[in-house]
Amino acid sequence: MKKNKLLSAVLSAVMSVSAVTGLTANAFGISDNGLPEYITSGKEVEDFDWLFDLNELYDYDNYDAVYCQEPDNKNNIWTFYTVSSRADYIFFAFPEQGNDYCEAVIEEVKNLTEEEFQVYKTVMHFAGEPEYKMQQVTLTFSGGHKPENDKTAQQIHELLKDRTESFEYHSNVNSFNPTYCHYLTAYPLYDNESGRQKEEILRNYVQNSGLNADIIKYSAGDMDFRGVTMETGYDNTLYIVPNDTYSFEEHFNLAKDIYLQTGFRPSTITPEDISDSEIVIDMQNSVKGDANEDGRTSISDAVKILQNLANAEKYPLTAQGAYNADIHNTGDGVTGMDAAEIQKLDSENKL
Repeated sequence: MKKNKLLSAVLSAVMSVSAVTGLTANAFGISDNGLPEYITSGKEVEDFDWLFDLNELYDYDNYDAVYCQEPDNKNNIWTFYTVSSRADYIFFAFPEQGNDYCEAVIEEVKNLTEEEFQVYKTVMHFAGEPEYKMQQVTLTFSGGHKPENDKTAQQIHELLKDRTESFEYHSNVNSFNPTYCHYLTAYPLYDNESGRQKEEILRNYVQNSGLNADIIKYSAGDMDFRGVTMETGYDNTLYIVPNDTYSFEEHFNLAKDIYLQTGFRPSTITPEDISDSEIVIDMQNSVKGDANEDGRTSISDAVKILQNLANAEKYPLTAQGAYNADIHNTGDGVTGMDAAEIQKLDSENKL
């Protein structure tokens, strides 16, 4: 009883703040773009088209952000992550009942929303007596992530939930891959006439620009001035090393100016290790009110919601937790009213 009274007092305070500030979490508690923190914790590089040979990058015509992790004392390597956004999509499955039935279900969905989905369907066969067939359908939204997709996914799930055995909403879908740069002003050289001409052009740039920098050439396998061994497919690498202390932005801008004046990009390595990130919400198996995702709904979920509303950074909700928590006026995001609803159900012994 004391716990409920305390919770009521906290809830009352939060509700008062909500009334003044409009305190709420967004639809599914998503406050970022779904990318891993080790990427977004770096610097976002807005002016990056000059840095890469776009024809060598994965899906070069559709990447829309680059993040840079500056080197630490351990590896002395700059890592640039190129990020390509993908469209949100819905995946659901139900027992196979023939193509006509599947088409009728898809038509119901199309009549529910104005969204023009790309539709992919397939039938999975599972061994058994008799053989079990599952119809799988993927609906891909047009364009990248849009907040209104969240509500559309909820509406479609509400329409189909009694017929589907699984229903997932995939949002904030991104593909990203790293490009490694040993030094922002290091240039690969072959030991031939073309390489010698490139070296001369770079040396002339330093001289003519009045740049206070050393010019150092290393052969493959040498250890550079930072103690990093040159592992490269080129015969030599020419370093332009500023004598002044440069910030990342200053060094980045120097590399850009060298490119604009000479056409030479710094030496980079782009491995083919594409990774994906996305936010997945299991709508079919959601436990309504289960904000802390422990598999059940209790008064602790109301506490979790209130903590999140008071300090989202300290008490974050996952996208699944936020979806579970939104039980009052579903679709308006997580609010104090959701915590109040859980407390009400608890007081009525309906949890």
